Amino acid sequence: MNTPKEIPAEIADYLSKMITSPVFTYSLMARAVKTKFGQECGLTAADIATFFGDTKKGAPFLNQLYRDRELAEWLRQNQTTGSIDEIRNACIEQFGESRVPSRSTVAGFLKSEGRKGRLGDKDFFSDKPEVASWLLAEYPKYRNDELRKLCLEKFGKERTPSRSGLQRFLCQHQKTTTIRRHGIWLDEELGAWLRKNAPLLRMADLHAESVKRFGWERVGSKGSVCRFLASQKDRHLTRYKSRKEVEDGLRRFHAENQTEQEEGR
Repeated sequence: MNTPKEIPAEIADYLSKMITSPVFTYSLMARAVKTKFGQECGLTAADIATFFGDTKKGAPFLNQLYRDRELAEWLRQNQTTGSIDEIRNACIEQFGESRVPSRSTVAGFLKSEGRKGRLGDKDFFSDKPEVASWLLAEYPKYRNDELRKLCLEKFGKERTPSRSGLQRFLCQHQKTTTIRRHGIWLDEELGAWLRKNAPLLRMADLHAESVKRFGWERVGSKGSVCRFLASQKDRHLTRYKSRKEVEDGLRRFHAENQTEQEEGR
């Protein structure tokens, strides 16, 4: 059986400060230690994980949700389905108890992702799907204050969200900080087409091709396309492409487009 590596007090203090940051994985810590204290310290990511596991119960979970992308994505998608306890229990059923961190860790992660409710609160719309559906259908026609007034008249005070709750709900729906009531954000066909082809084309080509297909009135400026793709929070849609990637993407785009045209005949 391997004996855990003894870590000097100076390095231990340095690691203890880093462990509280959500962006530091054990590999990054090992690299930082070698940079600060020299290669001769010889600490590996496994040594650091063992150190924290031995000296501070639960510490290996602190960065878990930033390493376990599948689990983190599941929590993001299900953060409005119930209280923290309900979400965590469902997560345990999905992934197993050994893989799911503590309640406070899950709560902290969801708070960092934008969940506004208290730890025991359910999402306001979790048991009001008809209210949510009505708001999504009507919000393009009205300002927030007008929309909330109509909601009060239709569903009553108990089933109407607060002004801030309505704002958060619509922002979450559009995945943006500014609610837009026209343009790409409301055009599902155009939005889906842009998301599909953005990984293939550079922005100028994407805008030009979308205007050819949908018309300027629906697409708008190149800036509108950029803002829409940026709001999707997917780096693959907006990342820089090399010359080779641009050429390959154009070939794939035109090949797929030609196939669609032939199938449509």
